Amino acid sequence: MVYNGRTAGLISLRDITKTKIIEESLRESEEKFRLFFETTKDAVAIISQGRFIEFNQATLELLGCTEDELRSRTTGEFYLNPQDREQFLTLLEEKGFVKDYRVDFRRCDGKIVRALMTASALRDSEGNITRIHGITRDITEKLKTEDALRKSESYYKSLFENTLIPVLILEEDGTISMVNKEAERISGYSRDDLEGKLCTDFILEEDRMSVVPEGKISPENILERLEFRIIDGCGNIRNIFGTYGRIPGTEKIVASGIDITEQKRAQKRLKELLDEKETLLREIHHRVKNNLQVVSSLISLQAHGITDEKTIENLREVQNRVNSMARIHKQLYESENLAKINFKNYTEGMVPEILYSYGVMGGDIKTDIKMENIELSIETAVPLALILTEIVSNCVKHAFPEGKGEIKIELLPGEEFYTLSVSDNGVGVPEINLENPETLGLQLINALSRQIGGRIEIKAGHGTTFKIEFPADLKLK
Repeated sequence: MVYNGRTAGLISLRDITKTKIIEESLRESEEKFRLFFETTKDAVAIISQGRFIEFNQATLELLGCTEDELRSRTTGEFYLNPQDREQFLTLLEEKGFVKDYRVDFRRCDGKIVRALMTASALRDSEGNITRIHGITRDITEKLKTEDALRKSESYYKSLFENTLIPVLILEEDGTISMVNKEAERISGYSRDDLEGKLCTDFILEEDRMSVVPEGKISPENILERLEFRIIDGCGNIRNIFGTYGRIPGTEKIVASGIDITEQKRAQKRLKELLDEKETLLREIHHRVKNNLQVVSSLISLQAHGITDEKTIENLREVQNRVNSMARIHKQLYESENLAKINFKNYTEGMVPEILYSYGVMGGDIKTDIKMENIELSIETAVPLALILTEIVSNCVKHAFPEGKGEIKIELLPGEEFYTLSVSDNGVGVPEINLENPETLGLQLINALSRQIGGRIEIKAGHGTTFKIEFPADLKLK
């Protein structure tokens, strides 16, 4: 530089912008690395000559050491198996980089840590390793979880395979993705024959829509229990009772079933036997009814040749008793229930026949029958029918000397006992000794009442009322 005609000195300038940018970039990079180094949950360390020269807090936590303890120990002291260290260093020497090397460490407190280690080697100009940069991740809990999961999977797989119930896993469209041994045995198909196929391929065509209603199994059309038929590997039809449920968190369906083919056959055979028994019982009732009607006709024929009124009266009473029993067997023969008699229907049919047998015409003697549709067992119905026949016959013969009157009949149900009540508005009867009745009709009423466990009560006055209370063995329709 010239100043006042003299050379005063030299100034040299250099552009350092790029250098500053590089330095700033390096500083930022170092800060980022340091931030990662300190905050990562993985153990990060720099090792030189078998010792830790730099490490983060996660390394201390992984190895259970204080900073002084870690600096005072070599890396080899932490390896649970020394051969792991030798193998790791050999790989690092050969490749310069090792990723996810599985190793077990013994911490300073004696606990075992399972870890994955990733490391890279820094070498000098002669190729010797001078430093190792390593990142180690504690996988102890992860391995415990995986081990527990494997055990759980093994447990449930064992249950799945060895259960005595056929089990299938279905996709949403009904495709079979997994089957167990029992499913193979019941279906007669191998695992390869079943898996990957639609479940409907093995279901009888007319039952397919009930299993997969719209060609797709959705929560709306899953039926928890379902009965259907399949065609097994031998071409036989088998009845299956299945249950279905969606596996939580998936679109898959777990389906299990029970082979009820033999039960179905047994039910069918039992129904056939019951039908045969019912047919036989109907035939018996029919024949008993016919035989009783023959007896009734013989009595009627016998009465035609008799002029004695007392004898004719006796024969008419016998005939009414026979007809009463015949009507019971006729109603059983015509009924759907061979064990029970609808006593209301029976009474409404029997009473007019008794009136007709005594020559009652038109509405001279009215009847008022009040009963619910009550069913009685045949053991109760036959004696009660004979009792009713005797009482109504006595009313017709003795209560209405002028041939006109009314008979009311009620059967009142109760919780334990039921009451048959027959009353008339006739002339009444004198006092009756029920302990030692004189007439055959009253003797029959007394005996038949005891047969059904009943109690008799007679009220006389303006008309007569018979009440028979007996244990309930009946049911309302």
